[in-house]
Amino acid sequence: MVNPKLTHDPANRQGEIGIITKADLEKDEIFVGFGHKPMGLYSADALLTMKPKNELHKDLMVTGKELDKEDLKVVWRAHLLQERATPTQLRQALELLATNAQTLEFGTICLKDKIDMALQKDQAAGRDNSIGR
Repeated sequence: MVNPKLTHDPANRQGEIGIITKADLEKDEIFVGFGHKPMGLYSADALLTMKPKNELHKDLMVTGKELDKEDLKVVWRAHLLQERATPTQLRQALELLATNAQTLEFGTICLKDKIDMALQKDQAAGRDNSIGR
């Protein structure tokens, strides 16, 4: 999802959900398709994605009570859709989270942060594998 708070978006797609069609992480260029609309070019910090399901679940258990009752229901529904992980259900989950600023902030992270987390996890796994040899 293009961050709805993005101040400069030549493609004018703030808040829209698209599909990453190409990415060059070294250049920080993420190409996002929006169906029949023109493609957009973004940096990883301009895009939002759902928090990893384990992290979202943990946040719901630990700090979910800070959300009001209706927002909590929305985030739980999004999390349940995320568990199924089909493209359609992931899109529906993001659409649910985008219904207001609180649910969007609670259930999403910047794509750059998610990429960094994945790289750290891969590096840690590489260290673990080299230790066992």
